[in-house]
Amino acid sequence: MQYTIACMGKHEYPGVVVFDLDGTLVDTIADIAAAANRVLHRLGFASIPADNCREMVGWGTRVLAQLALEYAGGSTDDESVDQLEKMIIDEYTDKPFVDSTIYAGIETLLDRFRDRDIILAVCTNKSEPIAQRVVHTAFGTNRFGAVIGACPGREPKPSAQPLYECITMSGGHRDSALLIGDSDVDVRTARAAGVPVYGAAWGYRGRTHLEIAGADEVFDSPEEILNSIEKLALC
Repeated sequence: MQYTIACMGKHEYPGVVVFDLDGTLVDTIADIAAAANRVLHRLGFASIPADNCREMVGWGTRVLAQLALEYAGGSTDDESVDQLEKMIIDEYTDKPFVDSTIYAGIETLLDRFRDRDIILAVCTNKSEPIAQRVVHTAFGTNRFGAVIGACPGREPKPSAQPLYECITMSGGHRDSALLIGDSDVDVRTARAAGVPVYGAAWGYRGRTHLEIAGADEVFDSPEEILNSIEKLALC
């Protein structure tokens, strides 16, 4: 199944657009890296450069903790990973939006979707309370119909479960949904759910990564998606 925002001979828009959060709506690496490094310093390890940390996010905090320990040369047994994960979550929860920034063009894109009565939602592997805090700090409390993140009993992306829950909770329908994300995790999630996916090449992984992953279309900026929408409006 492929959804293309282009001139199709009639006005066709997705009923709900679900965004990934980190690397798609907001660049959060500075705050994630800062939180992880404060914890690593506390445990006697060296810092992880932000560029390396960028490659560690997307799969959830546990994977981040495991990869951080591997990078630092620490033990990656379950107990050590569990401890570091909890410490990173606690540290990040305290300061989740200090140096994070909204990507240029995102707010205009969200406004255009809203003008067309398209439902907006967020589906991320970030801890749900932190995700909601970041989204509400960046965009206010009324921009998205649902903000779904990691929580007990919910499988993380690339399982289809969180995307299905996000679409339903926001009031949308699977057969008119579109996912926008910056990594293969999002592409795999969309495929599992039978939902089309746009690659956000402005995020953490880049165009080549998303093309290899098999995104339906890849855009280098939110403005490119916006231009495609405006062309459709003229069909």
